[in-house]
Amino acid sequence: MVLIANASLAENDLRNAWAAFLGKYYWEWMGTFTFRDGAVHPEAADKRFRLLVSMANRTLHGPRWAKKGRGISWARGLEKQRRGAVHFHALLSGVGQLRRLTYMDIWDRIAGFARIERPRSQEFVMRYISKYVVKGGDIDLGGPWFSGIDRGPKLPFDP
Repeated sequence: MVLIANASLAENDLRNAWAAFLGKYYWEWMGTFTFRDGAVHPEAADKRFRLLVSMANRTLHGPRWAKKGRGISWARGLEKQRRGAVHFHALLSGVGQLRRLTYMDIWDRIAGFARIERPRSQEFVMRYISKYVVKGGDIDLGGPWFSGIDRGPKLPFDP
């Protein structure tokens, strides 16, 4: 029983640490990205997600967006559904005036079903992705905030 309590405490600490880290950023969209193909390999799923973000970046910043150090920053939780399919929960920032419904339609064409919303509160957002760490999933980070380019708020450990 003590081990279970300690494991639960460790999971809570991990979840809280991710929530605190992600809470330092301002997130504009939160999305759920599902794949229509039952067994999409995680690498193929990653490529489709990055394609969607790349298309959005091209619309926002032009074809050389990456060389200019611009782009959408994102945090993405990977979860395996009961049917075994990969499923993403993502937070995105830097989306500017992009239309959510347009990118839901694009995801439908390239991968499956997406639901993209504006967050109700930043408090809710902090826990949205962090819960997937304790459910056996992974969290990935991408975009300028996480590649050494200073586009987001300074973190306590930044020089």
